[in-house]
Amino acid sequence: MFITLQFEGGTDIVFIQDSVGHSNLNTTRGYPKTRSQDRHAHPGRV
Repeated sequence: MFITLQFEGGTDIVFIQDSVGHSNLNTTRGYPKTRSQDRHAHPGRV
């Protein structure tokens, strides 16, 4: 959830990548999409 909140807050993606230790930027980019799918699968759960 940390990554999603950072994206939603407008934090630079490279900063997020470095913060969480991802070596591949595409890994970081996948988190908001995954979180969005999770919200649709579990309405009411944040």
